[in-house]
Amino acid sequence: MHTRYLSEAGRGTAPSPRIYSAASIALLLVIVLHTLLPAEEAGSAGEGVVYGSPRKIAILSNEEINESSGMVASRVEPGLFWTHNDSGDKPRIFAFDVDGKDRGEFRIPEVEASDWEDMATVSLDGKPHLVLADVGDNARRRESCSLYVVSEPTRRDQLLRARRIRFRYQDGPRDCEAMAIDPVSRRIILVTKALSVRCSVYQLAWPVQESNEILVAIRIGEVRIPLVTAMDIADDGRRAVLATYADAYEYYRRGDESWREAFARSPRSITMPQRRQGEAICFGTDGKTLYLTSERTPTPLWRVAPLRSP
Repeated sequence: MHTRYLSEAGRGTAPSPRIYSAASIALLLVIVLHTLLPAEEAGSAGEGVVYGSPRKIAILSNEEINESSGMVASRVEPGLFWTHNDSGDKPRIFAFDVDGKDRGEFRIPEVEASDWEDMATVSLDGKPHLVLADVGDNARRRESCSLYVVSEPTRRDQLLRARRIRFRYQDGPRDCEAMAIDPVSRRIILVTKALSVRCSVYQLAWPVQESNEILVAIRIGEVRIPLVTAMDIADDGRRAVLATYADAYEYYRRGDESWREAFARSPRSITMPQRRQGEAICFGTDGKTLYLTSERTPTPLWRVAPLRSP
């Protein structure tokens, strides 16, 4: 029997449209640079999934979700998702279902929310956990960043105790909005956000025990994609999807090769919907279907379903 979250808030009135010049400029830049990328089309032959057209399936009813910056699919209840807001919000996460209905807000005491940018899921001791990436650094001044690990909630009154993983980049501060975890090796992958057509990829080993030590994220390569804003890795540990303000890109890991080798190849492009400042993407529990939100309200929920799989 699947656990259900009880809260279902009604939908409010959508706010008046606003112009976001910075986001508009960034989107234009991505579109221009996209024409320079040597990416394969999503419908071409290869190991990747062939995707259909994006479809908007819901509007999130909880108006407190006003800058959805990271999301994952629940490993406790099918059809449930988790998200968090961008910088400036309280340390909290939100649950919503595939119809956009509010399924609860959960505070995480005694942690900071400097600039949460992405989230991932990981299995620890056979139980699903959520990992929140406090890694945003537009000014590139942070000497260290943090990941917060909490058990995925199963009831509304559950106390969330966070484990903190502190790290720094081997070559100095970096702005990052994309983090994912390899479910097989538990390696943490981070991709920086850069205006150029080159964003750096870093890898961080999962710590074997709790510690206040500041770990070091090692650079393992780069991807020829501008302004990477989100990332996820499928449950099979083979495919990584990176999102931008425009389209998304899929990387496939063959055999026993490393992510360093996989990211060295050209990605396959996946057509994404036009959305205002899209900074969240995740695989569904089937490991193929993609879901997206946006940082602008009313917050949409998009689905990009596979037409066929390899």
